[in-house]
Amino acid sequence: MPYIEGLPDSSERWARDPETGKSMYVENMTFDQWQKEIDNQRKNLVKVYKVNKASRYITNKRKYKWNELNAEQYNKHVRDTPEFNNYKKGRKRPLSELVISFAEAQSLIDKYGKKNESVNKNQILFKHESYIGLWSDINGKLFPTKRGRISYRKNKGAHITPRKPDKLD
Repeated sequence: MPYIEGLPDSSERWARDPETGKSMYVENMTFDQWQKEIDNQRKNLVKVYKVNKASRYITNKRKYKWNELNAEQYNKHVRDTPEFNNYKKGRKRPLSELVISFAEAQSLIDKYGKKNESVNKNQILFKHESYIGLWSDINGKLFPTKRGRISYRKNKGAHITPRKPDKLD
């Protein structure tokens, strides 16, 4: 057995909790049992973070200030809105979803976004303290994420999209 620094000196199976960093011993199981357990955990995570505060936001605006959340772009990432369903039809890849309200999304733009209008950065990447959405992998599996991207467009305002969670990097 190879020696790896930081690992316990034991032939028993063990795992490290990603949240706390603590090690624990794991009962022996087959790969299929392990995979089933991981899939169940992911399904439960999605159920827990599926508490969706997001709802369709309607406005008649056509021009937005550079740091103002664009309602149409926001609605594209809110499940069961006409914009989401329309956007989904035109895409081959599964869509990521926001689970935060319009007001919360605007506050994230205010907190993490650009402080003044400029032409050199059209996107800002950020990591929030709480979950903002569900990121979708290529197979359509949803993973809760605290990471997001704020995108800016001239006269079209800003919008937020969920990004791949840390644990999947």
